[in-house]
Amino acid sequence: MLFDVVVIGGGPAGFFAAIHCVETALALTGTRPRVVIFEASHQVLGKVRISGGGRCNVTHAEFDPRIFASRYPRGSRELLGPLMRFGAPETLQWFEQRGVGLKTEGDGRIFPVSDRSETIVNVLVQEADRLGVSVRVRSKVANLRLSEADDGYRFRVELSRNNLFSSRHILISTGASQTALRWAQELGGHRVVPHVPSLFSFVVCPNRHPWIAKLAGISVSEAEITFSDRTPSATNARGKRKAMLRECGPLLFTHFGLSGPAVLALSSFGARDFHGSEYKFIVEVNFSPRARLFADILERYRNGSDRRLSVTTKNPFGLPRRLWSSLVVQVAGIDESKQYANLNATEIRQIELAVTKCKLQVVGRSPFKEEFVTAGGVDLRDVHMATCESKLLRGMYFAGEVLDIDAVTGGYNLQNAWTTGYCAGIAMAGEIARPNEASLEKL
Repeated sequence: MLFDVVVIGGGPAGFFAAIHCVETALALTGTRPRVVIFEASHQVLGKVRISGGGRCNVTHAEFDPRIFASRYPRGSRELLGPLMRFGAPETLQWFEQRGVGLKTEGDGRIFPVSDRSETIVNVLVQEADRLGVSVRVRSKVANLRLSEADDGYRFRVELSRNNLFSSRHILISTGASQTALRWAQELGGHRVVPHVPSLFSFVVCPNRHPWIAKLAGISVSEAEITFSDRTPSATNARGKRKAMLRECGPLLFTHFGLSGPAVLALSSFGARDFHGSEYKFIVEVNFSPRARLFADILERYRNGSDRRLSVTTKNPFGLPRRLWSSLVVQVAGIDESKQYANLNATEIRQIELAVTKCKLQVVGRSPFKEEFVTAGGVDLRDVHMATCESKLLRGMYFAGEVLDIDAVTGGYNLQNAWTTGYCAGIAMAGEIARPNEASLEKL
């Protein structure tokens, strides 16, 4: 069977590419291209279904492409141009034009008003169906090879049940698939960046910090967490010391350590460093980053109306009481019955260090719910990011997480799928229709 485009992977990037490919080709020529999506599992859009805890974090409410791109530890520079073409504003407009109500939460994450990922799944499936995109589930691609025939169909796609298809263009949107990366290497000689985990929580050493487990479920609205590799090998390719990694945001104590947006963001930016250290490293946490003149604040407590209170009873920094007590007693080593009036300068300094420079030994990682993200994929140096077409093999396109692009949590990873899917879809439509430059400029 012959197709103009075969999309391997029925995720958000694959669907968005197929939809825009057909829609654009129809606008340019009036002829509907033959596009098929092959999905190996029993249902499409699995990542969309679990995004945002099942509510689907569509994108993030940051409308400056430069700031938006800065939330991608890998791909920020290369994705900037595509984000200027199709970023968060265009994503919102696209879904709203199709009747999807969207809302922005306090932290900038954008969800459907329904709070159901099925809302997003349904509109993508309906659009693909309206445009005549063929969607085939339980259709695992067993082999992908180049065609030897000189008929314009450059790719041969073989399913696991030995069905053979031919296509002029191929889009790989499989997510973090080792098989897809092998195809990229074998067919086009593409460079591949090895996958390592990203977006994970920290497991803290229970022997060194037994007080952590007793705080499970407690959160801090704003904390600053820092990683600075001080090992002799902590230099980049140019021999310069690696920059310190620092993230600020909500932090959550778990039964095994630390999680929350600040930790997840740090894990994303430090994914390769942490992998290289086998997830054994030290982080420094400031539980009250907005506090200035910390010692002076405690000194005022020592001499004020609260001077006869025990130090663990009340704190001037708005920290949860159990956390404050643990930091004062377990970390700073202050007797729990000690009154503010009896604190000396050394003890005040110990409390300051415990709260603002608390060093924790991390001994492992834990995946963040089901939303597992990896760093790595097809090397961006081998891809024209404006079109998402390979620089090495004409007609081969990549979109979504199969590329070496990943982001912090908050809707950025799905936006990568929308953006690269859009760019690939428009480019494939242009190749199918081969319109003149004037027609392309109208898009």
